[in-house]
Amino acid sequence: MAEEASSPSPSPSPSSNTDPSPTEHKPYVLLLHGLGDSGASFVQFGEDFFRGFDYDVPDAPKRSISGNGGAVMRGWADLSHFPVRPTCRLDDGWLSSILRVHALLEEAMKDGRPPSHCFIFGFSQGAALAVAAMRTFPHVLGGVIALSGWDCKAHSGEKPLILEDRGCKTPLFIHHGEEDRVVLPSCSEELKKAFSDAEYVTTPGAIHSVPPSVMVLAKAWLTKRLEGEVSRATTK
Repeated sequence: MAEEASSPSPSPSPSSNTDPSPTEHKPYVLLLHGLGDSGASFVQFGEDFFRGFDYDVPDAPKRSISGNGGAVMRGWADLSHFPVRPTCRLDDGWLSSILRVHALLEEAMKDGRPPSHCFIFGFSQGAALAVAAMRTFPHVLGGVIALSGWDCKAHSGEKPLILEDRGCKTPLFIHHGEEDRVVLPSCSEELKKAFSDAEYVTTPGAIHSVPPSVMVLAKAWLTKRLEGEVSRATTK
């Protein structure tokens, strides 16, 4: 059973919108799709909700997914079963995907963009990856938007996973549909408990999807974070 999201239609736009200018830095957001999806379907999110941002929408590699009868599809790591519960852990591919996210973030910051202006947006397995990558990244980011995801706490079937869990200082915006039967809502409930700075929103009647109204809330949350950062900088 693949994760099925009500994501926008694929767009012919390129998978990266990163401005190469080393002198002026827009805020940056990394968009991570769910299992069985692709970066192309998230390009529209970047165009519609992250105007004024630089963004990347990478594709997960194709791999065999145990929980879907061994079917080959795009996934950030293997997933052993559905529905996903709070105790679920990702297996093969977990470490390499975390390091790939770290590399994209480092690339976004290499010319002076501060970590506080870097964000990760993830849906489902992409949200789980966003949280795990954030936990193990050496800088506190501007925030993570985790929609219908879960907290693997950097566990992995790969041995060893040589990454330090650096804690929960990055703020989170968390959403879950109350009728989600692919990733159970209790996953986001447990995720919220792990973070002191987390805003948790649920949508009655919503399944495993990204409601447009939630994207509006998420963008407002992100904008507020950026405005707060600017305010702190000007008062120093």
